[in-house]
Amino acid sequence: MKGGKKIMINNKRGLSGVVVSLITVLLAIVAIGIVWVVIAGMLDSNTENLDIASKCQGAVFSIQSATNTSDTACEVKLKRIAGTSQEVISGFEVSVDGNDTKTVTEDIAMDIIVSDVICDGEPGMASARVYFEVDGEEKYCPSIDWTA
Repeated sequence: MKGGKKIMINNKRGLSGVVVSLITVLLAIVAIGIVWVVIAGMLDSNTENLDIASKCQGAVFSIQSATNTSDTACEVKLKRIAGTSQEVISGFEVSVDGNDTKTVTEDIAMDIIVSDVICDGEPGMASARVYFEVDGEEKYCPSIDWTA
């Protein structure tokens, strides 16, 4: 019987080594999973930002002029720069002298005239931002500025 007890004691020692090895392997798998989730999240957000940046490079416009059409309204003329790709633009936001913006979504072509933009007198500055709809959310390109 004494020999049987020795075997059990040796088995218990061997078993604790196996348990430690299993716990170490499980902890390593959990750590790899956590690192993967973090890296995958960063890659997804960077991919979306790169997609918007490439669309913005293909949608380059310049403001040709901003003129007063009435006491409270101005007209802003935008022109697409030749040579840029034909990205499908969802819309523009146009403002004059920092007043409220006017959003334009219909009939966006190479040359655009945005009428009835709120302004007080002769415009001194105009700005416009192109945006794209991505998953139901508006993603804006950098602002295009014009000064009289």
